[in-house]
Amino acid sequence: MLQHCKGLPLAITVLAGLLARKDTVDEWNTVHKNVYAYIRRGTDLGPNYKGEGYEGVSWLLELSYDNLPYYLKLCFLYLAHFPEDYEIPVSTLTKLWMAEGFISSASAEVMEDVSYMCLSELVGRCMVQVGKHGSRKKIKTCHLHDLMRDLCMLKAKEGNFLHIINYSAVVETNETPNGRVRRLAIYLDKTVDTYGPEKDENYGHIRSLLYFVPEYYFMNSKALWSLFKYFTLFGVLKFEGLSVRSLFKNFTLLRVLKFEGMSVREHKLPGEIGNLVHLRFLSVKDSDIRAVPSSIATLVCLQTLDLRTMWGIEIPNGNVFSKMEKLRHIYLPKYHNAGHLLFATESVNLHTVVNIYIQASDLDDFVKLTNLRKLGVITFDGGEKKENGTNIIFKHLQSLSVDSTLFSGTSTFLPISWNIVLSCPNIYKLRLRGEIAELPEDLMCLTNLTKLTLRGFGHLKDDHIKVLENLPSLRMLLASCGNFPESLVCSKGGFPFLEFLSLDLVEELKEWKVEKGAMPSLYRLHIEHCFVLEAIPDGLQHITTLKELTIKSMRCEFCSRLREGGEDFYKIQHVQSVIISYD
Repeated sequence: MLQHCKGLPLAITVLAGLLARKDTVDEWNTVHKNVYAYIRRGTDLGPNYKGEGYEGVSWLLELSYDNLPYYLKLCFLYLAHFPEDYEIPVSTLTKLWMAEGFISSASAEVMEDVSYMCLSELVGRCMVQVGKHGSRKKIKTCHLHDLMRDLCMLKAKEGNFLHIINYSAVVETNETPNGRVRRLAIYLDKTVDTYGPEKDENYGHIRSLLYFVPEYYFMNSKALWSLFKYFTLFGVLKFEGLSVRSLFKNFTLLRVLKFEGMSVREHKLPGEIGNLVHLRFLSVKDSDIRAVPSSIATLVCLQTLDLRTMWGIEIPNGNVFSKMEKLRHIYLPKYHNAGHLLFATESVNLHTVVNIYIQASDLDDFVKLTNLRKLGVITFDGGEKKENGTNIIFKHLQSLSVDSTLFSGTSTFLPISWNIVLSCPNIYKLRLRGEIAELPEDLMCLTNLTKLTLRGFGHLKDDHIKVLENLPSLRMLLASCGNFPESLVCSKGGFPFLEFLSLDLVEELKEWKVEKGAMPSLYRLHIEHCFVLEAIPDGLQHITTLKELTIKSMRCEFCSRLREGGEDFYKIQHVQSVIISYD
């Protein structure tokens, strides 16, 4: 069978992925027979396949597709929404699959876990390629090989799975859809003057609408008119004699609306958005929308709601989410006006709450949210009140972010409240934005903690560094906008599993020494805007695992010591990739 892969690594890996799931000789023989059948199709297409795009090793790729269970075929075809060479965020992709109804789970299974397992299955079959891994080694982004994407697009077109309107192509592509469209992806660029399909009965049953735009896209008036005219996502009274309500009737079947990165002059969603009662996924992330209407409360089927807009958002009242019993993930912007939010009494399945305001001394609002996996809180009392003990333990929480920043013209970092952190014993990721007056030794009890981000942390002392060194599972440490001791020593045996260290705008740090045996697993080191630091740490030459070193916006004297022939070149000459940038 290998002889017919023509030396292409992709073909070999696809074949391996297919055979890896065949346990008997008979199953291997079946694959062998099918391989030759597909070879004949690939070398002599015949009248039934003329013009269908099957050529080269497509026969092998198609074989892999044909062997997918039905639910995985749907998951795979959904990847056709995304533009070529697009790094797909896995967190978003799995939520989209859930919203589309592709994922089913038994009562004991968590739907997000099942969705991720579907992705892992596609990766295991070599149909999807991994982009980046997270701190827990889970897949963070993914993409399609060019040949696999061609197959994906071809199969999606054959089954009328989705329709793509590409305004960003050199030659604009807007083919007439073949029958009713259920899913629509629209690619925009900065020069487009329209971005909606012509009014057509084929678009009356759209269930999924995804926009893909360049960064900082701004709509011009013609594009905005087109959106009003055909998709009516914003409040206007009449177009061509039709009321907004009648226009919205054409799109009441929408389950997915990805409206990210848009900038519109109205800066708000209309009240009529509440008519889309079937919505399960709504994202206006990075858009210029600054207000949502009270009618959003009628979207009771929502599973994912992402309101992390560019400038913050006005929320009508704290009860607007209280009827969304199916809500699983809610992302609020950092700046919003809702001080106290109520969630549905049946929201025990709520997995993600990001950027919610709370008092640092009060976790009572979360007593019913015991299945939270990701929590981001903004404390507004800076931990100044007496911190009462709490019996609430978030045993399922995996990611925690605590922001203790006071905004009054300028940002002021307030003390971190540790009662919140220590109520989450099983977290993998911890992000702290605020002053660290103390670093409790109890932090070392967080045995699962793999990623720690510190920002605006104030002055870290030597005993604080000792605590960080002894975090038992820490793999990634990112520190910015704070002060380290003037003379920093990383002790022998410290940071035993640390793979990535990033220091940015760390002030007062002048001398840095790494004892032999410290950071034995370090793979990547990033140093940026540390203007007082005189030299790369002494002892770095002993870290043989270091493969990537990035130096950015440091003093010229610091950088010149690292160049070949410089005083510190011997410390980094074993590093495979060294990037020095002054920008």
